[in-house]
Amino acid sequence: MKGHALRLGLDTAHLSEWETAERTPPEPMIGNLSRAAPMLAAAWFTLSGYDVSWPLEPCRYDLLTNARTDLRRVQVKSTRTRTGDTWKVYLSTSRGGRTTYSPDEIDDFFVIDGDCNFYLLPIDEVGGFHMIHLSGYERFRVPTRFTGSPPASGGIA
Repeated sequence: MKGHALRLGLDTAHLSEWETAERTPPEPMIGNLSRAAPMLAAAWFTLSGYDVSWPLEPCRYDLLTNARTDLRRVQVKSTRTRTGDTWKVYLSTSRGGRTTYSPDEIDDFFVIDGDCNFYLLPIDEVGGFHMIHLSGYERFRVPTRFTGSPPASGGIA
């Protein structure tokens, strides 16, 4: 608004109070986590030095990632379900009943919990499970600080 006023030659002194007012950023809307999760995952991979591709046709994976020569199929999951002091996440799909993912379909799960912690779980660790508690998979929690150097090889950095 001030820019328009200046351009029109109007006095803007009364607008300075607005500029100095503290603004509180809105609280994250965790209710939208499932919609935002694939984009958050793609951003994390990109900032970590991976190339990210989205499948054109419906697939069992949500993203393809590539670090140098290692192509990975990633299924993105999110959870807002707390059980005691852990997050519970469902790794199965409800299409045609509760179906788990196989190593023939995906390589990794990228999971985002309700506290916005990120986990990169290889299918070898959780394959066949319908549901897991994330407290048992802390070693697969990935950092959210970025160093600017891509991973030495694909998969879990």
